[in-house]
Amino acid sequence: MMLSKTCKYAVRAVIYMAANYNENQKCGIKVLAEELKIPAPFLSKILQKLARFNVLVSNKGPNGGFALAAPPDQISLYKVVEIIDGKELFESCALSDDTCDGRREASHVCALHDSYSDIRKQLISTFKDKMIADLLTEAGSFPGKMKF
Repeated sequence: MMLSKTCKYAVRAVIYMAANYNENQKCGIKVLAEELKIPAPFLSKILQKLARFNVLVSNKGPNGGFALAAPPDQISLYKVVEIIDGKELFESCALSDDTCDGRREASHVCALHDSYSDIRKQLISTFKDKMIADLLTEAGSFPGKMKF
């Protein structure tokens, strides 16, 4: 029940762009990679994927780069995670490699099914309700510099 490193990078990049949100200004890949300490080619692939799914917009050229496709209060954490890691985090069984739709079927239930079912519902709710703007606000409320 963890986010992949790729997904963590994606969330960090989106939060960074939210912190510097301006509809008319793009973040260049070099600046993003340096600020976030992520290899530029790897980050570029992540951001291109987010752009394909309309979380980001991108432009090529000297004034190009990436920017949020919508205001940070309209982009959910769930959407970013779903695009990068898929729905596995929200659908996988706690103890097996199977998916779980939350229903209790005697032949397909793991030993943690009942306990984990409630956790899964809370996780889905939290990720869907948590907007990138919320993450930015919460990260900014910690003493010291926000960690990207």
